[in-house]
Amino acid sequence: MSQTDIGTQISAQAEAPTPSDPVLEIRNLSVDYGFGDDPTHVLREVSLTLNRGEVLGLAGESGCGKSTLAYAATRLLSPPGLITGGEVWLTGRDGKRADLLSLSDAELRAARWRDIAIVFQGAMSSLNPVFRVERQLIDGILAHRPRMRREEARSGRPSCCGSSASRRTGCGPTRTSSPAACGSAS
Repeated sequence: MSQTDIGTQISAQAEAPTPSDPVLEIRNLSVDYGFGDDPTHVLREVSLTLNRGEVLGLAGESGCGKSTLAYAATRLLSPPGLITGGEVWLTGRDGKRADLLSLSDAELRAARWRDIAIVFQGAMSSLNPVFRVERQLIDGILAHRPRMRREEARSGRPSCCGSSASRRTGCGPTRTSSPAACGSAS
């Protein structure tokens, strides 16, 4: 995909983002499980808006579609799940908006970790207790920034603990139990 094609999918905002600007907009998202004549309609035209500075929690009974919504919005939904309609608009750190469902795989990979991520429910199934959390976070950073050296990722305290990432999540060095959680311990 050429740069001009990308420009048609990603629209730049003319002004700096304000606190009321949407960071994430899900519009009429629908998901089915199964194929053929009798699919199960799991999500039907779900819409929500998350503005800058807001926190959103999804609550509901087991099996009601919370995880399906998160997986579909981040394009991590596995078969037999199928997104059958809707849009998922994300405003990136650069102020540009993109429909995640329309991005190419390469564009989506570039947006992941930098602009959007998902925290899975079971931390013990996501993190390996044999390895330090720091190592696993660095591995995640390197998976999305292949040109970055391990030393850069490890010494990147400002990028993981003192910059926009910590301001957006509220998780900085004062909220962690150990400086090692932010990569500052040897």
